[in-house]
Amino acid sequence: ANAGEIINCSAFGNVNHESSFDPAGSCGGFAGNLTSLAKVSSCTASGNVTASGQSTIGGFVGSASGNARPGSETQVVISRCSSSGAVTGGRNVGGLAGGLEYCMVSDCLCSGAVSADGQTLSAGGYTSTSAAAGGFAGLASTASKASLCRCFACGKVTVVKNDMATSGGLTPLPIPVSMLNMPGIAQSIPSL
Repeated sequence: ANAGEIINCSAFGNVNHESSFDPAGSCGGFAGNLTSLAKVSSCTASGNVTASGQSTIGGFVGSASGNARPGSETQVVISRCSSSGAVTGGRNVGGLAGGLEYCMVSDCLCSGAVSADGQTLSAGGYTSTSAAAGGFAGLASTASKASLCRCFACGKVTVVKNDMATSGGLTPLPIPVSMLNMPGIAQSIPSL
């Protein structure tokens, strides 16, 4: 979706992104990419997402990326959305989103298990890269200008052990308080 609004929609069923060289590679249970001024609210995705050898894989959206051009910055807005299926991919794998950049996410929940193996497919075949996985987002940081408010993740997070592996209950890297967009809170709930 690009500069559109999606409200009260649901996606059911599994998504399987076949292993073939695809530089874009983003894959999600509800949408592959949300860009520019896209707004999504009160939507759900309930199937498993499998994208072996790909990066930027999410249970709800593969990549949510606003416009980073100075003077014309825009944000993707995701609110009151959820995903519940297991998510498996190469790197930047998250329960709700594979990657968040220039976006605001609020009141969202994801409950599926997340797994990254660090393998990505390129024109020359599989290569080993950093295996980043987060219960909520595979890639999100203050540098990416992502904002999380009242977001929760409760699925198990697993990465293949290698020298470049990072994982976390909410995101693979620690989240500074400034990114949490207080007074709301973003948190990881330990899986049972």
